Amino acid sequence: MADLNRPLMFALSDALGMQLQYDPSSGYVDGKQERYVNMHGLRLTVPMTIVSSRLVDNCYMLMARVFGNLGLFVASHRAVSRDIVELHVLNLAKMDKLEGWLEKQKPESVKAVVAALKPAIAKRYIKTRPNSWEAA
Repeated sequence: MADLNRPLMFALSDALGMQLQYDPSSGYVDGKQERYVNMHGLRLTVPMTIVSSRLVDNCYMLMARVFGNLGLFVASHRAVSRDIVELHVLNLAKMDKLEGWLEKQKPESVKAVVAALKPAIAKRYIKTRPNSWEAA
């Protein structure tokens, strides 16, 4: 990949609420963030770590380990002159090892990943506009 598509990378960073680091020599994206979730007065710390990435023209894909059997597949891609962000909540008990999955499978599109992960996808969201997500 010659140049990094900054709007697609920013869309991923914004969707995950974390700072992402891109290593041009390896082509990998890295990031780590802790979020706090309030569940009926109980404050939980939820760590997120990027464990797999794949950057292809006009489509950037990341996988993040959250905790327990919870993972995320997040993709930003260009469609009809705008950037689309998709977030898929994964049940890790229903899929192969999350770490390095995108590097091993080498998918060329979001559709290919969704088809391969279909049994593991628990929920799917699409970012329609800033700060607005819709279940898909």
